[in-house]
Amino acid sequence: MRGGGLPVTWATAVDSRRASVANFINVSPEYFQIFKMPISRGRNFTPDEASGKADIAILSRTAAAALWPDADPIGRSLRVGRGSDSQREVQGCWNCPRRDR
Repeated sequence: MRGGGLPVTWATAVDSRRASVANFINVSPEYFQIFKMPISRGRNFTPDEASGKADIAILSRTAAAALWPDADPIGRSLRVGRGSDSQREVQGCWNCPRRDR
């Protein structure tokens, strides 16, 4: 796992402008396997992507549904932070063990 996490912040869907509060952390590709949180849609990070070479995101199903309630989130872009131009492309969704049951 890479160190450091971002504080709770806003995530905004670029195409729909829906916003949701989200907690962002930087993780390695092994994170989801270690914590037994399967990727339910899309795919996991590649090692190059996890090392910061790509601006991509893997969202919980809960966050994805809040941002795109009637659409597939894979391949869509979101902005991280209120008023930010920093964008990430959604590559996958994982099942949140406490909420996505």
